[in-house]
Amino acid sequence: MADALELQPLVRPGWDDWDTDRDHPVQLAHPLDVAAAIPAGPQVRFLDVSHWQGPIDMEQVKAAGYVAVVAKLTEGTGFIDDRGQENLQRATDAGLVAGGYHFLRRDSSARAQLDHYLTQLQSPKWRIVVLDAETSGAGTDPTIDQADEWSDLCRRELGILPWQYYPRWWLRKVGGCPQVRGPWWQSAY
Repeated sequence: MADALELQPLVRPGWDDWDTDRDHPVQLAHPLDVAAAIPAGPQVRFLDVSHWQGPIDMEQVKAAGYVAVVAKLTEGTGFIDDRGQENLQRATDAGLVAGGYHFLRRDSSARAQLDHYLTQLQSPKWRIVVLDAETSGAGTDPTIDQADEWSDLCRRELGILPWQYYPRWWLRKVGGCPQVRGPWWQSAY
């Protein structure tokens, strides 16, 4: 397991460590040691957004140097972000790469949650697909197995390796790390 972790890509918030010359994620030595990880190669700025930010001027986002936007689309099996589609459309209209994230919860299966997410993500082949697994309170924290299953379903059924957002506090709480199968977006706070 340690060898598998050592080869995983790391993505920090607002930045995708993407090696554009070789078209693959930059491999960092120790993804769990975020403070010691110094990304190599060019970095691409992206912004994550949800209903909490209200309407967003994506032309202003693009002018600020961002090239991609990842919008919250769904949570669990019953929540749809009421600005998710608007954020995707505005980002696309502004010429930004647009993608959406799903906030994973413990109270329903990974299968049901992926199905719910896909109702909101049009054309997943050209969008960024992101899984957000973190502490959410009230006993709804997702498990490592759920995160692995959601990612496996994306890989098998969509042919996509989703970006995965696993904050350090969630990793500490669940006592381990999922078998990361795509770019790993790690918060710096």
